[in-house]
Amino acid sequence: MTLRADRPIVGCELTPTVHCYLRGGQTDNATRAKIMDANPYYFQYQWSRGARKPICMNKACPRRDNFEPANWSRAALGDTHSLQCAICYRNGKPAHESMYCTPQCFKTDWKRHCTTHVNYKDVQPAGTGTERSTPVKKGKRSDSQGGEESEEISPRKGVNMSGSNAEEQWETISTDASYVPYPEDSGCILQLMVTARSQADDSILYGPLTIFTEPVLSAPRMTHKRQWVSVPLQQGQQPVSPGTIKFRILSYNLLAELYATKQAYPYCDSWSLLWPYRRAMIMQEVEEMQGDIVCLQEVRSVPPLLSIFFFFLLPIRG
Repeated sequence: MTLRADRPIVGCELTPTVHCYLRGGQTDNATRAKIMDANPYYFQYQWSRGARKPICMNKACPRRDNFEPANWSRAALGDTHSLQCAICYRNGKPAHESMYCTPQCFKTDWKRHCTTHVNYKDVQPAGTGTERSTPVKKGKRSDSQGGEESEEISPRKGVNMSGSNAEEQWETISTDASYVPYPEDSGCILQLMVTARSQADDSILYGPLTIFTEPVLSAPRMTHKRQWVSVPLQQGQQPVSPGTIKFRILSYNLLAELYATKQAYPYCDSWSLLWPYRRAMIMQEVEEMQGDIVCLQEVRSVPPLLSIFFFFLLPIRG
């Protein structure tokens, strides 16, 4: 089973991608598909929220407690990328405990950080002689390549949780397949636990499989307002006389989801190209423009359920 989730942002729907499949042996793909079809299953989800933690482990970093998306874009970071300590990754330390916003922050904090290196795979839960059986992802992160993706870890392999995660209190916040982070989630780590269960007898087929996200970023907001350009009267046109009814026409191209790709926009962060994020920004701008007549382009290419969002929500917001 594989599990992947995009970077969490307040107000933007977070829908993980989960796949369950058979592997190994001499069975061909067609036979595997028949076996899976003959044994229907469903996924059980559990979202939990941890304590609010800094995004960058460098205590002197000005972004450490700043969760505005604009401050964590590639443009704001000078086209550098956040990174995780390679030693921590090999030792199985969770990504959110060993991430730095820039290579410079990592270099600055190295003298302190190197003293924290522990091989978490060798750490036993306090007071027991057995390993913790919950499979935990080995420190990959949500980055510009598009979200977090779990490794294929079996509960039988007994990958340990880190000491801080084992002791940390997690508050269950949802059992739905998707989750929309709230303002109180800003800066917190989200834990997603997914279990594959048989539809026949509700037995566990695989899991639970657990991943951790990076800290939730604050709700997106417009950083600039578009400047209105006055169009001078053309030859023969008359100015509007007093008392004439005036109205504003707004025309907006949504950019169809199939065109919002890293190949087309390599300079953009992957999370800024996701439809939930762009939808929040588009709604803010459409409301700001206060158009009496709103014309939208490339709506057909937007997923049907998201198209309905515009037709129902726009009238409600006036």
